Amino acid sequence: MLLVNWGRDVKKIANGALMKCEHCSNVTVYEICETYAYLGAYFIKLGRGKKKYIMACPVCHHGYELEPTKIDQLLRDTINVPSFEEVQPIWAAMEVEANRDSKTVLESMLRENDEEKLLKTLADWREDIAARVTSQGHPPECVKYVAEFWANDLLQGMVDVVRKQLGKGA
Repeated sequence: MLLVNWGRDVKKIANGALMKCEHCSNVTVYEICETYAYLGAYFIKLGRGKKKYIMACPVCHHGYELEPTKIDQLLRDTINVPSFEEVQPIWAAMEVEANRDSKTVLESMLRENDEEKLLKTLADWREDIAARVTSQGHPPECVKYVAEFWANDLLQGMVDVVRKQLGKGA
């Protein structure tokens, strides 16, 4: 009797990018994975199919396929991306620092009638928060990476609130 088995293997090869998952809404460091189908006998893999590369959310595993011709460049570009384990405490520290003075900053932003000044206030606040988080002992390059995403994604909500208050729409 011949015992045949088959399946699909997925192996993480690198950290991808800090992104908000469209599927589960978690902010996490996506993983770049290599995946392939295999065929075996007696639980020994005898052959495997074509490799595919995916970038997927490690929480819900939702993701998308990457072009094989661009995988080498993507891996070079993401070599210094911090892991989720490094990002998580920095994100939490930024949230704590932001909550400390968000009301004051929001009131200051509401007083601005000039969108350019509003965006400068927001950028200055992000830099101040990043400096405070760095002073807590977090690696500066990781803080800078997280601060860019944090500002672009979450602080946009504050800009939208201020724009509505100023009657400029979202």
